Amino acid sequence: MKYLTTFFLSLTLLTAQAKSPEEVVSVDITCYDSDVLFKTLKESYYEYPIAVGLTNDKAKSAMTIWVSPRNKSWTIVATKQSISCIIGAGTEFELVPYKKETTL
Repeated sequence: MKYLTTFFLSLTLLTAQAKSPEEVVSVDITCYDSDVLFKTLKESYYEYPIAVGLTNDKAKSAMTIWVSPRNKSWTIVATKQSISCIIGAGTEFELVPYKKETTL
């Protein structure tokens, strides 16, 4: 998990340096065997998938949002075949209420 700490620190520092929406920031993303990552998210962080969708980029990967109701942590994971990469993670997750007239 030391790679996760390095990744998030790098991402934070690179994001802070971005000056305009047009600027592209490159970061190294650590990927894992999907079964190992999913087991870790469930057993160590008590996170479970709450949403999934397919990306419309070249990768055509599945993007999954994992959330822990126990400790309000969250992780966004991109999966392609048997490889999964953590795109982002954090704390204090909560669902934003929407008006009944709003359609998703």
